[in-house]
Amino acid sequence: MITSRHLSTLVLVGMLAPIAACTPSTALVTSWHDASYRSGALRKPLVLAVANKGVVRVKLEDALTRGLRGIGVDAVASYTLFPEKDLTAATIKDRLPSTDRDSVMVTRLVDVKRETVVVPAETEVYPLGVGGYPAYASRWDTYYTQSYSVVSSPGYTYETKKYVLQTNLYEAASEKLVWTAVTESEEPTSLDDAIGSFVGVIVKDVEKNRLF
Repeated sequence: MITSRHLSTLVLVGMLAPIAACTPSTALVTSWHDASYRSGALRKPLVLAVANKGVVRVKLEDALTRGLRGIGVDAVASYTLFPEKDLTAATIKDRLPSTDRDSVMVTRLVDVKRETVVVPAETEVYPLGVGGYPAYASRWDTYYTQSYSVVSSPGYTYETKKYVLQTNLYEAASEKLVWTAVTESEEPTSLDDAIGSFVGVIVKDVEKNRLF
């Protein structure tokens, strides 16, 4: 028999299911590369993440560097060469020629989209056999009536965020833009999951365009 506790659990599961289904994911919105660029001309990118928190910069640069190295690209995280907390473009530009990096891959947040999701109320019929057999009844009509229960879940709303990032690849010597990609990531429950999803999309597009 389904008790009031069982019914409460079913209602809760029904309410949380849409939220649980929204696992962190990243989609490629747009991608462009210079048609005149010769594939493989650049081989050693400096991976730079523009972030207001040092931990985000380190995590993002490390993950993107690992992803690029996984496809044979000699990438280096910028914080290993430029550990300054208040790093400026001028500092990188002055010292970049003294490194062996031939390109710069820059990632930064360009927008945060907010969206309100409305989940309508639902009414569902559940059989009374969850966790055991239905209660015994001497009459079939009574037995049949007791075999099902109606469970209703109230409607509700919640807000989601989508983070829009732009990643550009520049030739170090000329500072010319070679490739750019814009991605959109759903609001994550974990920073690591969000970064992993983002890196997967970026690395896939890098391979597709044969940049290195």
